[in-house]
Amino acid sequence: MNLSTIEMDPAEARARLAEYETALKQERTVQDEALAMGYRAAARGLPIIRLSQTVAAGGFFESGLPRIAVIRATERECFARWHGDDILYGSDNRWDNRGALVGQYIVRVPLPGHRPERAWSTGRTIVPLIPPRHRPR
Repeated sequence: MNLSTIEMDPAEARARLAEYETALKQERTVQDEALAMGYRAAARGLPIIRLSQTVAAGGFFESGLPRIAVIRATERECFARWHGDDILYGSDNRWDNRGALVGQYIVRVPLPGHRPERAWSTGRTIVPLIPPRHRPR
């Protein structure tokens, strides 16, 4: 499968990261750190997956839930829940995301126009075993 990625020049990413870190020296949230991680990856020339297009390209089950789940590799299960035109992914049934795209427990993927009328609202799946060379340190 070809993943949709966000293209950014590494020099531009380094400049945005420096600006971002300067502005947020006083107060930094989990969401801020997630954004900074993205800029760090782009600054190193690494690809950043565009989740909304990748999840949509992966297709949907007959239940209306996406075939692709998004969760930390260290988790054992992934829960998914439709919330309007967004799909929320989390490691448990905690849904206190409050609208952030990346939260402490939830990842929100906007999928406008992709939710079927008769979609199941929630689902869960196991996270497959990750080969050792791809596991987080």
